[in-house]
Amino acid sequence: MHMELEAQVKILKHKIDVHEQQLDIKTQYISELENRIAEYQNELAIAATKLHEGETMRRKLHNMVQELKGNIRVFCRIRPFLNGENDSKDESGLPEHIRIGVNEDNLEEIRIIQSSESASGSAISKPFPFTFDKVLHLQFAE
Repeated sequence: MHMELEAQVKILKHKIDVHEQQLDIKTQYISELENRIAEYQNELAIAATKLHEGETMRRKLHNMVQELKGNIRVFCRIRPFLNGENDSKDESGLPEHIRIGVNEDNLEEIRIIQSSESASGSAISKPFPFTFDKVLHLQFAE
């Protein structure tokens, strides 16, 4: 009986050794897979960055093609003052609440300045800028 138990212990020790070897192999395989996952995540991040840059470039080129084909042109006419409206003008002949110039992006800009009075009685001026590729500077007729 003692011999049978020793034989069973020997068989079980052999099975344990086989299972430990399989465990080591599987642990190594898991480690390799984790390394691959990390590499793939890095590649994915690089690809996402390239995709974003490519999409930005595509939009820019698309806009350039649209401009070369001919964009829709928008014209804005500022009507003359009606009777009873504040018709004070600056030195260029424009109403005081309208400014025409170039903004920081080198686009021509019409800035409408809305003046109002606060509850405390102080004057408040709020600018509303509108940018255009080109602004025609016409004199206002009186």
